[in-house]
Amino acid sequence: DELLATLEELPSVPEGGGSGGSSEASKEEEARSRAREGRRLEIAEERIRVLESQTSRLEEQVLQQEAQLHRSLDERRRLEQQTDSFEQERSNLRSSQSKTRERLKAA
Repeated sequence: DELLATLEELPSVPEGGGSGGSSEASKEEEARSRAREGRRLEIAEERIRVLESQTSRLEEQVLQQEAQLHRSLDERRRLEQQTDSFEQERSNLRSSQSKTRERLKAA
């Protein structure tokens, strides 16, 4: 929602194309125009703050995901090493068991 609001177009500032009225009317129109431009700049600055905040949160999420990925990879490596160790132990036990059976048959 924040991003969609941020990506909306900035409101257009209507140009003062009056009928060439009095000097006071012209000054009032200039003041309104400056106020609209000021508001437009405030909106743009707020959108910049929102985008910077979103960028910061996304960068933090990326760092957290990378850390989790590294933890998962480390755990996987550890489990693979453990599996290799268990397979080697099983192989040794089978070999020992086979030799024991042969000795029993011979006896």
